Amino acid sequence: MTIRYKCNNFSPSTHTKETFQGTEEKVIRQLYPNAQRLFPAVLSHRSGFSKRLLESIRRDIQFSNGPDRILKKLAEKHHKRFSELQLTYLINVTEHRNRRTLFEPVITVFEEFSTFNDPMKYAGKMPSAPYITFMYTQYMKNLTPLMDQQITRLSGTILKGDHSHKFNKKMYKINGVPSFTGLYTVTNEYDEIRMMILTPTKALDFLKGPFKSMLTSLRANNYDEPVVYYTDNVDADRNFLESVFPSLANDVARLELTPDQTVAPSLPMLSSVPSSVTVHCCHDAQAISGVCYDIMKDIDRRHKRKFASVLMLNGV
Repeated sequence: MTIRYKCNNFSPSTHTKETFQGTEEKVIRQLYPNAQRLFPAVLSHRSGFSKRLLESIRRDIQFSNGPDRILKKLAEKHHKRFSELQLTYLINVTEHRNRRTLFEPVITVFEEFSTFNDPMKYAGKMPSAPYITFMYTQYMKNLTPLMDQQITRLSGTILKGDHSHKFNKKMYKINGVPSFTGLYTVTNEYDEIRMMILTPTKALDFLKGPFKSMLTSLRANNYDEPVVYYTDNVDADRNFLESVFPSLANDVARLELTPDQTVAPSLPMLSSVPSSVTVHCCHDAQAISGVCYDIMKDIDRRHKRKFASVLMLNGV
């Protein structure tokens, strides 16, 4: 794809004439944006992947396919292409022999088709799973600024935030101890991810900077500031969220409960149970499951009875 160039000027740092490849990243970055976009591959030190292959890998990883499974998929496609080329070669050899006439007394000896691993012919070398991970990471680094810009353009009038503790289990541990305890994700009213941060603890104090940056981006894009924030621990998170999003406290009357109150006094209370309702107390999981089964069975029976009455009304 290129050759090695030698600069005629001496480098001010090394006082030598430097050499470089035309495909080096520092050279490609000097091209026009459209020329950079049309460059067909992402290169490493001695190899690389085509952008078409990296797009396929990105889709596979998006649907929870890891590097090992992707490697098996690539090996299957690679061997399939090899088999198709070998079959085409053998068919052409057979057709040539069948078309031989009397004027061709000498039988042509054809060379045997290459093996899959022959480095001088087909050279069917496969990348390793760590190399696939490395190339995917390098490719996504180039897309990270674009993804960050897209996230900052999303609205955030209604936000929902929660910790997830599954992602950190997949990360590398130092002396058996994970570096992060959770992944805090914030989504907006359209269930679009507005923020995603790895946190060392469940405390929200570490998220003050990202929350401030989110508020700045909302104001820069002329979006309404958050008015509702859903969380699973309102009492513990309320003061922090109102400090980073002052709009959450606008026109809000706090309801303070006394120590002897367990529910808000404004909520309706069930004064008495109607005489037509029978109360059953379940003390274990088996009893609760049995009651739930009876309820679902009764609902299914009523649904079938209603469906049968509709059929009778229609004259079926």
